[in-house]
Amino acid sequence: MIRTRLATLPDADAISALLTANSGEHGGMLLGQWPREAIEARIASGQSIVVATDDEGRLLGALLTSEKGYGEAPPVQAMLKAWPGRADAYVYGPVCVSRDARALAFWRRYTRSFRRRSPAARQSSSSGKTTRAR
Repeated sequence: MIRTRLATLPDADAISALLTANSGEHGGMLLGQWPREAIEARIASGQSIVVATDDEGRLLGALLTSEKGYGEAPPVQAMLKAWPGRADAYVYGPVCVSRDARALAFWRRYTRSFRRRSPAARQSSSSGKTTRAR
């Protein structure tokens, strides 16, 4: 069974390893550098990371999110310049699914879990505003 939850500091090593393994330097499509310290800083600052794990607790995927204005990479800055979205919009990504889990097709459940667990998504939902992910 696949479980989803918000990441905690002890998850930082596994998240960093997953993202790094799927970076361009290693033949993947993920942009950026994702050392453990960067993941820890995101978690500590309240920027939601939703993780998916299997029954043994192995990391299957990670969905990173942030409020607009939190350490945005140049591609995200360009996106927000072209279309800034509403004031309550949040930024999501990267999303990374482990090679072993890609055939499990859990993405739809994963994004629903994000909407339930993310402070940004909950705040927008509770205010009656439509949450728009960008």
